[in-house]
Amino acid sequence: MNVSDLTVDQFQELIRQTVAEVLNPRPTYVKGLDGLCEIFQCSRATAKRIKASGSINKAIRQQGRTFMTNVDQALQLYGSKNSRNQS
Repeated sequence: MNVSDLTVDQFQELIRQTVAEVLNPRPTYVKGLDGLCEIFQCSRATAKRIKASGSINKAIRQQGRTFMTNVDQALQLYGSKNSRNQS
């Protein structure tokens, strides 16, 4: 799709999304359960359950008791798991 093929509304939405991404970049990694709570907008109990389920293991790097989660990868993995369960 070319920019000239967009309607005015589509172009405005594209500009809004681009500006929002530039002004509010999402962190690449988050730390610990509090970070998971931020990513998934959930409680600590739910974040623990998500981590324990193993559905986002590929996005997690753990060193002892501390872990870091790749935000984009976690959202992608969790989203693909949920879409399979809803089918």
